[in-house]
Amino acid sequence: MRPSALLRALPNVLSLMRLLLAVPLVFLPPRSATFFAIYLFCGVSDVLDGWLARRLGVAGPSGARLDSAADFVFFMVVLIVLIRAFGGDLMGWLPVVLWIVLFRTTALIVTTVRTGGPLFIHTLANKAAGLAVFLLPPLLALGLRTEVIVPALALGLLSALEELVLVCRPGPLDPDRKSIFLPRQLAGARPREREPDRR
Repeated sequence: MRPSALLRALPNVLSLMRLLLAVPLVFLPPRSATFFAIYLFCGVSDVLDGWLARRLGVAGPSGARLDSAADFVFFMVVLIVLIRAFGGDLMGWLPVVLWIVLFRTTALIVTTVRTGGPLFIHTLANKAAGLAVFLLPPLLALGLRTEVIVPALALGLLSALEELVLVCRPGPLDPDRKSIFLPRQLAGARPREREPDRR
């Protein structure tokens, strides 16, 4: 049975809500209940939108681009929140943060030029880095410092550099490539004509 139009639109609605709700996080106290409620919704929606798109059979380029734009906005908002709330703990790591932002922004520009819209590559390292960055604010609020900052930044730098290399390589761009370190057959490569999944 074909899903209703409203249900088929749900993945894009979740991505759009994440994009819009991420911005107010900059202005909310990072230890408030409202902040964590919105923050949790953004994190959960990041997982659900792609999963729902695949289950409903509505995954495609437009949804993938909206999802990538929402991911980028949420990532930048998290960085602003971290610097604003825990700047003292992060200042020593500022050069690493700037390199991550530079690699991510450059990769996003390259994919926009190559595909006509923003697109993140869904590598395993990107997924791990996304989870690590998502967990940073609550873990820092609990008093953890170096033991969570170093792994998150290391994963962020590795995944950003890997993505930049992948999007700058010649040949068709595969948004579902799992890693540059795996053979293409094991890394999620798909036929060129197939539409990319959202996740």
